[in-house]
Amino acid sequence: MIPDIRRSVAFRAIGAARLLLYVHPILEDLRAAVAAEQLDVAAYCARVLVLRCASIRGLRTCGEPEMRPDQVTFDPFEGLDEGEVRSALQLARGALTAASDIRERDIWLDRVEQYVNETEQSLGYEVSLTSIRTPGGLFPGLRLAREWLGILEDLELPLPIPKAWQISS
Repeated sequence: MIPDIRRSVAFRAIGAARLLLYVHPILEDLRAAVAAEQLDVAAYCARVLVLRCASIRGLRTCGEPEMRPDQVTFDPFEGLDEGEVRSALQLARGALTAASDIRERDIWLDRVEQYVNETEQSLGYEVSLTSIRTPGGLFPGLRLAREWLGILEDLELPLPIPKAWQISS
């Protein structure tokens, strides 16, 4: 339970948007890179994935609700305690050690997927949020956005969808 309504809405709505727009696609790219043994790509995907998940987790307390790709001052770890930051960085760093051993790679990929699942479960949705890259995930994602966008505007929180997708007035 998050006592501040604005923080609670930011966590659930913006967190879900980050998960759907950034985390799920990067996880899919990570799986493909591991399968193709493109380990440099996998390491990069793992780094970005962990940073995105950390930014979602930080929204619970004091993380920044607005995240622009060109914003160098954005701190994905804001709101996380030191132990959570350390374990997130170790997970990202695990790509480097997993590169040398196929068995290690599978164990590491399972840990990354678990981290994503825990992040998603922390948002409190009753069902798993399906990737918007799949035919079955796009419409539920749009429905979720439709439910949250008015509330975000009413609370004067930033819209979590890319500016290019928004209609200018």
